Amino acid sequence: KVNNDLLFATTEGYIYWVDQDGNIQKEINIDGDIQLKNGLAIHNDNLYVTDTDGVLYQYSMNGQFKNKKILKEGLSKPYVDFSNLSSSNNLELVLLDRGLLNVLTLADSTQALFEHHFIKDIEDRPQFFKNSASNVHRLGISSRNNNLLYIFEENGTIVEGFPVEGQPLFYYGK
Repeated sequence: KVNNDLLFATTEGYIYWVDQDGNIQKEINIDGDIQLKNGLAIHNDNLYVTDTDGVLYQYSMNGQFKNKKILKEGLSKPYVDFSNLSSSNNLELVLLDRGLLNVLTLADSTQALFEHHFIKDIEDRPQFFKNSASNVHRLGISSRNNNLLYIFEENGTIVEGFPVEGQPLFYYGK
């Protein structure tokens, strides 16, 4: 949601800005044979979206194309989402592909924040838990394959006491 407008991304590579009355304000068609099934984010007057091949697209808020970047070669079907995971003013991109977790900072360029390799594939989406002491979120990962739950600090270390046994869609906090 941007002000009172909503943003929608379709699986066919279209992004729509829709006002509160349901009128399309802007439309972006990402060129090529792509699919959008991951999250999108707005940060510092930029729109970020990824396709199912792990390509990051950056647009200005007026819909002008700015940048395209392959996040990592050889991904199978990555899940990508965005959240504020560090105390910096930058947005972080969370890429989860099979047993590989990559967290990147979106600044003038993408920079690796941390990486974690899981023993088994992760099939569930990451979860984000607001840290009550700050405006950042903690990253939660659950593994259905071995019933383990992980919470990560902003530097990529696993929170003390984790992993613990449990099932996906867990809650962490007060």
